[in-house]
Amino acid sequence: MLKETLQDERKRLASALEERMIDGKQRIAFAELKTLELPDMLLGSLQKQAKSIFKNEKPIRIIQSDRFDFSDDKIKDELTRLRDILLEQVYFAPTEIRKAINLSMTLHFDLAIQPFDTAAAILFQNADEKKCRESIEILNNIGEKLPPVKALSERLLVHDAESIDRDGLSKLADVIKAEVYAENPVSSMLFDIDYLKQFYDAIFENGESAFAADVVHAMLRERGMSDFEKGFEEQKSQKKFWNIEDIQQFLERFLLVGQLQHDNSFSSHIYYSEKEDEADTRKPASDIEVEPVPEAHEEPEPQRTAKAETEQEDKPKNGITEVPTEPAAPSRRSRNVFHFDDTDLIDRKKIEYQPPGPYPSLESIIDNKSRNLFIKKIFKKDKLAYLEFIENIEKKESWKEAKAILDKELNARKISHFCREAVKLSDLIFARYFSKGKF
Repeated sequence: MLKETLQDERKRLASALEERMIDGKQRIAFAELKTLELPDMLLGSLQKQAKSIFKNEKPIRIIQSDRFDFSDDKIKDELTRLRDILLEQVYFAPTEIRKAINLSMTLHFDLAIQPFDTAAAILFQNADEKKCRESIEILNNIGEKLPPVKALSERLLVHDAESIDRDGLSKLADVIKAEVYAENPVSSMLFDIDYLKQFYDAIFENGESAFAADVVHAMLRERGMSDFEKGFEEQKSQKKFWNIEDIQQFLERFLLVGQLQHDNSFSSHIYYSEKEDEADTRKPASDIEVEPVPEAHEEPEPQRTAKAETEQEDKPKNGITEVPTEPAAPSRRSRNVFHFDDTDLIDRKKIEYQPPGPYPSLESIIDNKSRNLFIKKIFKKDKLAYLEFIENIEKKESWKEAKAILDKELNARKISHFCREAVKLSDLIFARYFSKGKF
């Protein structure tokens, strides 16, 4: 189903580009196409094609003569200018444009949605186990703005081109998935979504405000975010299209309520805290058996009644008291898998119901690496501006007020609200009000 949906989406994007670029014309100048603000990869493909046409058809011919010095710098500069002018005036037939669209648009879309599978297809397109240094360098160039592709191509560049087979590439991809998406899944995923949105904005004149649910689903699956993928599957049947804000809210509350734990294989189950009056510690994920068990009920106070004495009540080592629904139920506590119909879900629309203060210092939450990143990328190395911003945030007693300050700062500095650094800072500010002191 996902495969068919992605193919339909490719056709839709190609059709939209054809309509904008060709528009019933029999031939179109490259200069005219450049005014349409097309995707970079498509423009690059057309420019390369224009240079090839210029080279093959040789519209400028210089007849060498001893009477003229063609090595003069002024002559060289003027000839270069003339070549550039002629490149702008290269005309493309509709068939040539369609070919460029199909090649570049498909590659751009596939890299954004399925970067690792697409990279493998590029590297192994000629022979099953043969690597090509040129293909790796091309991958490095076209994936410059996409972290997973950039990380993969940089790793490949330091290897012998013949040393990585499909199995090795798959293992390398798993390492990069963990590095890029395990530590900061929300900001990393939103960065990729923003990259995809820029691509869509370059295709549609009025932009695209939302993505098909299957497109988002495919992105989660490709990035090894299996727990998020399971949660998303529960939601996508109810919501066919998702904008960036929808995706951000899904990711954030999934982490917040689910208390996502990553194990070595970058796969885990999601569980959430019970009531605030219960002990806060839990068993490590590795100590909990994954098996379906009847839903546990809460015990108000560990006072044993006569009936409870006969029902063989157990207390887990983490201090949480549970009473099985049936006498034979296992005493060992299973982890609760997070579902979107859980009553403990924090609805971002009801954000005013945040836990009461006092709240921790924001500086105690932000580590040195993140702090330096924010100062460099958001505050342009202005440490005083950063400290003033933090001070203003810490004066606020609600997430809404703090978020308003952040939005104002980002707008003033003309920084995308969905860039990696902005999303990460937003996550940390949000955690200040909703973490209940747990970091």
